[in-house]
Amino acid sequence: MSGVVIIREAERLNKDIDGATFYYKRVPAHIRNRMMTSCTSKRGSTDWGRYGQMLMEYALLGWENVIEQTGAAVPFTKDIIGYLPDRIQGELIELLGENTEQMEGELKNSPPTLSSSS
Repeated sequence: MSGVVIIREAERLNKDIDGATFYYKRVPAHIRNRMMTSCTSKRGSTDWGRYGQMLMEYALLGWENVIEQTGAAVPFTKDIIGYLPDRIQGELIELLGENTEQMEGELKNSPPTLSSSS
């Protein structure tokens, strides 16, 4: 595949981290800008923790092999994202903030037309 791959609302990408698979969508610049604005005070200080949480809550779509200490699977919900280990959250935030081109085969379930939401 050559050319620029447009960001679509329904895309589903994946990233393996420490044996777990995280499913996500890329975050368009205008959405990241809105998040950044809402996390920045009038004095210009940014709440980076809040910004990272917003990125993950927007972009994460699911996961596999995220488990309890007992080995039981933890079902994906947006409410539990903040309980992922800090290192894993850091890797996910870095991934979601990059918004880079994806390798062929990583884009799945993309709709044939642009989303009108946002």
